[in-house]
Amino acid sequence: MLRSTKIRRYLPVNCSPIHLECDFFRQVTRAQQLPEAVVDALEGSGSAMTAGQLLALGLKPHNLAYAVRHGLLERLGRGRYALPVDRQKEYWAQRRDQHLRELAAALAAAPEAVAGLRSAALVWGLPVSTMPTRPEILRPANQARLAGVRTITTVIPPPVVSRLAMRVTSLARTATDVAIDLPIPEALVTIDAAVRAGARQELMLNELSLRGAVRGCRNARQALAWADGRAESPLESRGRGELLVRGVPVPDCNVVVSLGGYECRLDTFWEELGIAGEANGKLKYRGATANQDSLWYEKIRQEWLENTLELMVLRWDDRELRRDPDGLAERWRRLKRKRLATPWRPPSGLLFAERRVRRQMWPI
Repeated sequence: MLRSTKIRRYLPVNCSPIHLECDFFRQVTRAQQLPEAVVDALEGSGSAMTAGQLLALGLKPHNLAYAVRHGLLERLGRGRYALPVDRQKEYWAQRRDQHLRELAAALAAAPEAVAGLRSAALVWGLPVSTMPTRPEILRPANQARLAGVRTITTVIPPPVVSRLAMRVTSLARTATDVAIDLPIPEALVTIDAAVRAGARQELMLNELSLRGAVRGCRNARQALAWADGRAESPLESRGRGELLVRGVPVPDCNVVVSLGGYECRLDTFWEELGIAGEANGKLKYRGATANQDSLWYEKIRQEWLENTLELMVLRWDDRELRRDPDGLAERWRRLKRKRLATPWRPPSGLLFAERRVRRQMWPI
């Protein structure tokens, strides 16, 4: 610690020694940066590096302690370091990055372990209904449990691939494990994205059959049967799942309707009833792609669907799905009763088309 007499030359004389020293070291901290070679290596690793790897790049033990103390590095566990989470990122991206760091530390402590379930889905870049509070890994039986980690023992070794420098279950096995572990509406959030990313249903069903009569296999088989890669957002998948488990017929996803030169895409569509389902997220009106006219355009679109096409529109948001999914199903049934009283007749010249499935991962 520098003496206050050595600091007074840098700061006003009327400051107290404690304030002088704090401000002085704050200035020094701002000036300190990690070497570019270390930053590039940490970014290239995708998650974390060991202390030995960092020391091999030229850092000293006291450099590591200084970097952790001043926020230049984050210590994930014993001998594991990573760059701090970028606070400029969107909230869910920050949580995903933090979870992947914790997962990398858990896998480093158990070399025979494999990332699985929702942790594996995050490694693959798939969305999850809720962020896991602990890393989820698969390990052989008779292995010591790790503190702060959810461990699932496996008898049959899962198919393993390397992604982001971590051992992770295959895309089909990841979707199957999520289907077994979560309720159907929450599982569809990940399964739909896996199908959209290229996971084949026959591979997922084969993985499920290899698991045998495990708890949750019946719901998993139903979730895999309802999977639809045309659903393009977690809110669409979750809403469709909440309706399906409550007896609503299976709808078509992302149907494009066109009439008179005007074209519109419906998130879900029950053609025989003339009912359209729309998932309304907050980002649709307040996100980076929204503008001041977004609400006006949505009003024009709603009027065209109801007045020109004579469709009934069912809308839902994330709040309703989490708090009152039964109310959503009841609203659908009320629309159905109204439609049965006055059957829907498609306007002359109305064309239908399925939107092409985008087979790509979520951004990583």
